Amino acid sequence: MTFVFFLLLVWAVCTFHLREHRRLGTELARAKTLLPPREDGSLQDADWRVTAEEAQNITLKRRFHPQDRDGVLRYALPPVFFCLMLFVLKSWWMGALYAALMALRWFAMSIEMSKMPQENTYAAKIGRWKIFGGTF
Repeated sequence: MTFVFFLLLVWAVCTFHLREHRRLGTELARAKTLLPPREDGSLQDADWRVTAEEAQNITLKRRFHPQDRDGVLRYALPPVFFCLMLFVLKSWWMGALYAALMALRWFAMSIEMSKMPQENTYAAKIGRWKIFGGTF
């Protein structure tokens, strides 16, 4: 029974993160229409804040201010998955690895996006390392 629960949990985690990855392009396209940012660096009605601005690029990070139901789920489900890993599966190493990866994703990852209207490109970076990128 534990193995079945493990498989269901892994499937749920993968499905959740795949869905989040697919929504990223749509969110960035919407965030690009909200430029320029407010005085505090946040984008109005978006879960993004501007951390750096150059001539052709802008760097965004999460603001941790969900705007809709999907935003609430974005921040609520990973702790639920973490607790299920720790308390139901009793897998401390898997929970610790997942928590570390989520901390990197939430706090260290930034999105570098082109400000040019004709270029709809972005790159997700941790420090100077490009993790993934694409167009929207």
